[in-house]
Amino acid sequence: MPTPDACVEDLQGAWRKSKQMITDNWDATAEWHIVVTHFPPPVVYSDPDIMKINSEKGGIDLVINGHTHLQQCGADYKTGITWVLTGGGGGVTTDAAPTRSGRDDSYGFVDFTINRTHLHFDMHTWGGVEGSSEIILKDVTIESKTKQKEQTQNIVNTEDAADLIEV
Repeated sequence: MPTPDACVEDLQGAWRKSKQMITDNWDATAEWHIVVTHFPPPVVYSDPDIMKINSEKGGIDLVINGHTHLQQCGADYKTGITWVLTGGGGGVTTDAAPTRSGRDDSYGFVDFTINRTHLHFDMHTWGGVEGSSEIILKDVTIESKTKQKEQTQNIVNTEDAADLIEV
């Protein structure tokens, strides 16, 4: 019979594998970097390995989570990572009791619309009521990031050349 300690070890192992999968499969040429995981938002945006990925590899645009049996969305104030908690299920284990009107975050779905420059999501309750809505704009596209890097490289090379001339 599984023990509570074994359960915790299994979950920690799954989280380690998830982080390795993000690292191994990161595509720097992708317009959007969206992480989908079962683990709740604070686990993701407070993890030092995820923050290293976020800062070194070009940024995580959105984290889609489950785990908590509730629908919510927000952004971490330290990292700026936007998250969507889509755990609006769980029946009797829900973290919020559903209301008769359906105006609650207990059950529902999220509708995503994504193009090259915009990611828009609408949260809907089980009663068909539209809840939270957010648009994430992509201010810096991959092409502009590449150009900026090339321009920075040219500036560095020019400064190096100027230093060599002065010597």
